[in-house]
Amino acid sequence: MTDKEIIKYLERCDFYELCSTNYEDKVLYYLDEANCSYQSFYGGTKLVLLFNQTDFVIKIPFEGEMDYDYDDEEEFRPFYADGYGWDYCALEEEEYQRACEFGIEQCFAKTSYFCTIDGHPIYKQPFVEMYNTTGEESKHSEADSKEADERYEKSDGVSGGLPRNWMADVVSYFGGEIFSKLLDFLSKSDINDLHSGNVGYLNNAPVLVDYSGYFE
Repeated sequence: MTDKEIIKYLERCDFYELCSTNYEDKVLYYLDEANCSYQSFYGGTKLVLLFNQTDFVIKIPFEGEMDYDYDDEEEFRPFYADGYGWDYCALEEEEYQRACEFGIEQCFAKTSYFCTIDGHPIYKQPFVEMYNTTGEESKHSEADSKEADERYEKSDGVSGGLPRNWMADVVSYFGGEIFSKLLDFLSKSDINDLHSGNVGYLNNAPVLVDYSGYFE
């Protein structure tokens, strides 16, 4: 599927006050109505679409979430993405640029701008085989695992729960020094919400795919 075809499908959708509880009605409904072939995934801050015959995914930031006011009535509450308004994908794009400056961009799947529809920015990222769908197959040795544990214990740690096997894969693929730099970067950048659903493998390289974190 070409970029123009993807944009044509997305132009059918409604992105106003898009969030995790209404994306099916505002996006998926219109894609299905157009007989579009795709897969969808979502988290707290983004919708991810994998269109047929593409080697990248589309990332659509949610504008906020539904909450309850003092009268216990449901209302829309915009996100605050650390100075980026509600756009967590813009924050993720900026984090990737910081990773480049830090010299560890190889540990991240690049998030980049794709298009804007009705004032709503949309992004793309290379397709990554997610860690939680690989069966957690080991791609490292016991020595790699031991080194990853030792370097992690010496670091300031990171917020969340990066999978131990994935961290050992980083040591195996990129080396221990890069792994330590990655931990240092994640800590200094205060990137939280790191878990097995946010990491994977890009052409066998262990990478982070969702690294915008989340701000209450």
